Amino acid sequence: MATLKLSDLRGARNALGKSQSEMACLLGISTRSIQSYEQGWREVPSYVQKLVGVMLFLKWRGGQRSVEPCWKVRPCDPQKRKLCPVHHGKAGEFCWMTCGDLCFGREGSDAPWLRKIGQCQKCPAMTRFLAV
Repeated sequence: MATLKLSDLRGARNALGKSQSEMACLLGISTRSIQSYEQGWREVPSYVQKLVGVMLFLKWRGGQRSVEPCWKVRPCDPQKRKLCPVHHGKAGEFCWMTCGDLCFGREGSDAPWLRKIGQCQKCPAMTRFLAV
């Protein structure tokens, strides 16, 4: 079973069962932009990656009423958890979208999106819904 990367727009689009025009409509961008990202002519912007991640998460979650938070999927130190904004905000399903998380140390928490998401996409809290 492969794991999607949020920068793999074609793979994500196929996993969601959407055409290029349907995906463009969902993301609020042009079909030509989708084509450019999929052909590798342009890099997929972080805001598009985030929206795609949310769509994949919602599809994976389906009819589940709740999802185990990241601190249960990926055990973290209780002392660190007390300081983590993800835990304080009860955002354990969307830890990968939260700035200031403590999963990979303070350096990773303030890292630019591409570095942060590169780490998060290897974490079981995120790979559970990126598996295709």
